[in-house]
Amino acid sequence: MPQSLTQIIEKLNEFRIRFFSVTTTTLGFCGSSTYGRCSSNANCTTGGCSGQVCQSRTEESVVTTCEWRECFDETKYGLSCKCVSGGCKWS
Repeated sequence: MPQSLTQIIEKLNEFRIRFFSVTTTTLGFCGSSTYGRCSSNANCTTGGCSGQVCQSRTEESVVTTCEWRECFDETKYGLSCKCVSGGCKWS
């Protein structure tokens, strides 16, 4: 029985399995999204040492290495951390 991506991610979250997706555009943005549950943009925030992770405010903070890469600069690529179809992601 097919499930939506949101349903699959919710099930993974129940088992504390973190789901990450690296957003790659033709422009080269390399931040990640957790697709954590949200109902509005206010439910989403950036995390990680360099602010490269888009996640839900209800999730535990994501731990990343502390490095800065030019491809983490969301403003350079016209992206922001938003609630899209019930999950926090770069858009």
